[in-house]
Formats: sequence, C-alpha cells, structure tokens
Amino acid sequence: PKRGGMARVTYIRTYVFSCILGIINNNGYTLVNAVAADLAFRFDKVNFMSMFTLVLLLGCFLMTMLHSRVAFRFTFKQRIFVTLSFQTISYGLLALAAILTNPDIGFALSLIGTILTGFAQAIGEVNNISRLHKLPATLIGAWGAGTGLAGIIGPLVYSLLIAAGAHYSYVMLGMIITVPIYWFLFAYVDKRADIHSVEDDMQTTVSSSTNNSVSSSLSFSSIKVAMLMAGGIIANLTAVYFLEYWILTGFLDRASVGLPSDVSSFARSTVRFCNITYNVGVLISRSSVTWFQIRRVWIPTILQATLLVFWALEASIHFIRYNVSPNTMTGLYMAIMLVVGLMAGASYSNCMYLFQRREDIPDTHREFFFFFSACNDHVYMHTAGANNGKRS
Repeated sequence: PKRGGMARVTYIRTYVFSCILGIINNNGYTLVNAVAADLAFRFDKVNFMSMFTLVLLLGCFLMTMLHSRVAFRFTFKQRIFVTLSFQTISYGLLALAAILTNPDIGFALSLIGTILTGFAQAIGEVNNISRLHKLPATLIGAWGAGTGLAGIIGPLVYSLLIAAGAHYSYVMLGMIITVPIYWFLFAYVDKRADIHSVEDDMQTTVSSSTNNSVSSSLSFSSIKVAMLMAGGIIANLTAVYFLEYWILTGFLDRASVGLPSDVSSFARSTVRFCNITYNVGVLISRSSVTWFQIRRVWIPTILQATLLVFWALEASIHFIRYNVSPNTMTGLYMAIMLVVGLMAGASYSNCMYLFQRREDIPDTHREFFFFFSACNDHVYMHTAGANNGKRS
C-alpha cells in the first residue's frame, strides 16, 4: 500500500524522521528560552532577561534575510552543515558561559550563543520545509508536530536534568549529541526528496542541482511576485504570529502578576502552565494537517485576534482573576492558552501546506515564499515585543 505516492513503510519512516528533525531543530530555540532566566540570574542580569528572547528572534530574522539572498547557490546539505555548525558552536559557548565567574563575559557569550541558535533555527526550518515540498504535503504535519513537541520536550528535559543536579555546562554539551542525529535524519529526508515526485505515483530520480536551481532569491521583483501570488496566505501567517507573540510576551504575565503570597504553587506557576498548554495546542494543530486541511486560513487569524482582545482586557481589568479562586483562574487561563496554541499551529501548518500545494505558485518561487514568510514572521515578532516593551 502507498500513501502520497510513497510505500507505506517509507512514508511512516519519513514521517517519524521529519518529526524528530522538527524536535531537534527547534529544541535549541526553546532550550535557550528555558535557560534564559537561570543564566540571567547567574550573571546578575535579571533586568536584561528579555534580551535573550530579543537576540534570539533578531538572529532568526537576520539569518533568514541573508539566507534568502544567497542560499540558492548552495546544496541543501551544505546549508544544513552550516546550520549544525552554528548550533554546535552555540552549545559550546553556552557551556563555557555557565562555568565562567566573570558575569559580563559570561553574559556576552550567552548572548552570542543565543544569536547563533537563532541562525541555526532559521536556516534549519526553511530548508527542511523546502525539502518536504518534494514529498507528500501531509508530511508538513510531521515537521509541525516535531516543532510543537520541541516546546514541551526541551524545557521539560532541561528542568529534569537541572533538578537531578546536572550542571548547566553539562546540559549544553550533552545537546551536541543531537547534531550527528540531525545530519543522519536530514540526509535520509533529502535523499527521499530527490527520488520522489508528488505529481507522479512512480519514483523518479531528480538531481540535487536541479532542485537548487529553481529557487528564487530575495529581490523587489520576487517580493512583488510573492505578494501577488500568495499575499493572502503570507498576511494571515504573519498576522497570527504577531497576535500570538503579543499575547505570550505582553499580556499573559500581566494577567497573573501580583498574586497574593499565600496562593498555591499551582497558581504561582500560572505562566509556566499556560506555556505548556499553549505548546500542547501548537503540537495538536501543527500535526493535524496530516489528516485534514483548512483552506480558509483567515479563520485562525480572526479567532486569534479575538483572543488578543480577551487577554488585553484580562490584563487590564482582571475580570476572570477577580471573580474566581486563584486555582480556577489558572485552570481557565490554561484552557484559553490551549486555544491560542491551536490557532497558531493551525495557521502555520495550513499556510505551509498551501504554499506547497497551490498549483498557481510556480516551483521557482515556492522556496522563496517560505523564506519571505519567515522574514515577515520575525519582523512581526519583533514588533510585538517592542510594543510590549513600551508597555512595561
């Protein structure tokens, strides 16, 4: 039996490998967010804790822009080699920073490592999605599931290791073991992409040079084409990212800050538990594209905008918090953040699916659309963060 023109066993293996690639690719990204508070506390830079997230997003944005200009000159394996080099150096710098006694040098090395993690995440994401373009479109759900799991697995594993007494530097160095695993899994997916044609049930060999030659680079003309052909998809994807990050970085913590000192540990950990349910929602919705697709991608955007209004009101007047017990408040917040995650993941996976399957988008521009959308996403994430910084 076949699925999407692939033998079932091959499809399942590719699905699992793509999911693991998503986990590893985004794990560094989520891990840096998880260690940010600890590193800031260690270096007595608590007031600069938000800088970790800022430079992480900045690194993603800058590398996505550069990548969209020069990537077409290199093979996919060469691009992933650069990705893994950045990530390895990043883990090494973070491990070194964790053992330094000079807080200024340690903090500086942490920021450099964070930027390199942003570089690695950006290059890895656009190239994995580009290779999945040559495979059955439902495999986008596997990658999406992996990136969603990374938001849960990374912080969880880190917390367990630290609780067990592992030093920060050992945790960072231990992450280097994922680098050869990533390379092996990507090499398999890359090979499957070379020998598979979505349009034909029969497998044919397609040279890597042919695959790379169809990519369009960043220019005013390519941006114009992108907006004419897929402006609606790009607008919805970036809008959902903007709304999502505005909620996460601007309103969620303000809604629960200043709770009485005698509340339960469950209520005191409201933001942490809300982030968990948010990532669960992302996991569910990103993987769901494997089984069903949403063509009207404006629906998650409208719903996410409604949720933003809710969180803005709750952060201002606390109409839930002041009318229920702290534990009930946390439970309700968690449920609502689950929906935020569902909308974010649904928009991401279904927009990527449409980029891949829309017949009116030529192959010469599909990869560029992934790049351009990623650039827009990071711009709007920065805008959301800047807006929230002004409100702080």
